[in-house]
Amino acid sequence: MAMPFKEAGSGQWSFRLRIKSEDIYRTGFNTEAEVRKAHDKLKMQLKAPGQPALDGPWKNTLGDALIAYGMSHLPGLKSADQESRRINR
Repeated sequence: MAMPFKEAGSGQWSFRLRIKSEDIYRTGFNTEAEVRKAHDKLKMQLKAPGQPALDGPWKNTLGDALIAYGMSHLPGLKSADQESRRINR
């Protein structure tokens, strides 16, 4: 773990972390122990393997995947009616 450090101006504790070529900077902690706890928790979350969508790649059909995509993404789209017609076609 990179060493937690204290910000010069504010006096609050911070840490920097790089996982999978992503730079993460968190600040605003009152103690060094809080920094270490937050760092370890974030690191475990980011390194944990992801869960497969629905039932996994070998149990899903293309139709099931498209229906799940439509239910989760289309309500927020401006052109949802057009996109749903494309999916149904």
